[in-house]
Amino acid sequence: MSFRLKLILVFAGVFTLAFGAVGYQAASIAGDVVESGLESRFAAHLASVRANPAFFIHEASLREHDFKQLAEISGFEIVVGTLDARRVTGSSLPSAGAIAVLDALPGEDRFHLTIEGIAYRGAQAVVAGRLLVLLAPAKPVDDAKLSAQLPIVGGMGVALVAAILLGVVVAATISRPLRRLADRVSLVRGGRLDIDIPSGGGAEVEELSRAFREMLAGLARYRDELVGREKMATLGQFSAAVAHELRNPLSSMRMTLELLRPGFPPEAQEDADFLLSEMARLNHSVEELLFHAGSPRYVFAEMDLGEAVAGPVRMLGPMAAHLGVELATDPSSGMVAVNGDLGKLSQAVTNLLLNALHAAPAGSAVLVGTGSSPDGGAWVRVTDGGEGVPETVREELFKPFVSGREGGTGLGLAVTLSIARAHGGEVCYLREAGVTAFTLVLPGKDVVCRGSS
Repeated sequence: MSFRLKLILVFAGVFTLAFGAVGYQAASIAGDVVESGLESRFAAHLASVRANPAFFIHEASLREHDFKQLAEISGFEIVVGTLDARRVTGSSLPSAGAIAVLDALPGEDRFHLTIEGIAYRGAQAVVAGRLLVLLAPAKPVDDAKLSAQLPIVGGMGVALVAAILLGVVVAATISRPLRRLADRVSLVRGGRLDIDIPSGGGAEVEELSRAFREMLAGLARYRDELVGREKMATLGQFSAAVAHELRNPLSSMRMTLELLRPGFPPEAQEDADFLLSEMARLNHSVEELLFHAGSPRYVFAEMDLGEAVAGPVRMLGPMAAHLGVELATDPSSGMVAVNGDLGKLSQAVTNLLLNALHAAPAGSAVLVGTGSSPDGGAWVRVTDGGEGVPETVREELFKPFVSGREGGTGLGLAVTLSIARAHGGEVCYLREAGVTAFTLVLPGKDVVCRGSS
C-alpha cells in the first residue's frame, strides 16, 4: 500500500469517525426535539382537561359529536374510561378500538400501542375520577423525526466526500516532496553527492530535507577526506622511494661542491653559491616528501623565532638574487621567544619564502618579519608584491596537491599548515592593497589570524 493511499485512508477514517459522532449526536438531538414537541402537546392538552374537567370528562363524553370535534382540534384520539379500565365512558375511536386501548394500557404514563394495525404514541392520566388516554399516530411523528435527520445524514455524506478530497490534497502535498526526496536518495545510492534537495511539504518534511542536506555535506566532506588520505598514502609510499634515491646522491654532490668551491676563481664562486642554494632547495623538497612519508616527530624547546627565519633567508639568498628579487628581513623584528621545533618551523618558513619568491616579479622585494601579540602569541609574516592566489583555488589552498602556481606540487602550504597546527597555531592568507601576505600564527590565549596584524 502506497504512502499516499495510507494518508487518504487515515484522513477518511478520522473524519468518518468525527463526522459520524457529530452526526449521530445531531440526529439524536433532532429526534429529541420532535419527541419534545409531542410531549409538549400531551402536556398542554392534559392541562386544558384538568382546567375544565366537567366539560371534557363528563359533558363531552356524553355527546359523541362534541367528543370527535375535540379529538380533531387536539390532534389526538381520546379515550375516557373508568379507573379500573373496564368500561369506556367516551371515545373518539370506534367502540371496539376504545375497548382494545383500555385493555392494552401499560402502567407507564407515556407508552406505545398498536391498535388494529395502527401504531400510536400515548399518554394517560387520571382526571376527575376518570382515566383519560390521549393517542397520537406514530407515523407522523416518525416521519417528522426522519425529515429532521435526513439533512444531517446528507451533510455527513458531503463532509465525508470533502474529507476524502482533503486527504487526497494533503497526501499529494506531503507525498510529492517525499517522492522527490526518495528520487534524490536513489541518486545518492548511485554515488552522486552534488544533488539539490527540494524544499516544501510542511515543517516536518522541510526538517527531513535539511537533515538530508547536512548528511550529504558530511558525506562529501568524508569522501574528500578519504580521497585526501588515499593520496597521502600513495604519496607516502612514493616519497619514501624518491627520498631514498635522491638524498644520498644529493648529499654527495653538495659535499663535493663545497670542497671544490675554495679553488674556484672569484667569478665562478657566485655560480657555485647558487648551485649550493639550489641543492639546499632540492634537499628541502626531499624533506617535504619525507614529511608526508610518515608521522613527523617534533622536538619542542625554548627558542628565538628569529632563528627559524634567519636560516631560510640565508639558504634562499642566492636563489632570490638569481630571480632578481630582494629578500630581506623586516628591521623592526626583534627577539620573539617561543616553545617550538626549530627544524620544523624553519621548514614552514622556507615554504612561505619559496612561494613568495616564485610569485614576486623581478625587481620587487619579499619581506619576512616576526613579532608577538599582547596575549603571548607570536607570528611570522611573509609579504610579496605578486598577483596573489587565484580565486579558483583560494578555498582549497592549504589542501595537499592544490597549487596556485603552474608547476607547483601543492605540498608546501599543506606542510606549513600541518607544522603550524602541531604547534597549536594556524596559517592565514591575506591580499590587501596589492600586497600578498602569508602569516604563520603561533598561539597565545586564542589562535586568531587577525591577532597577528
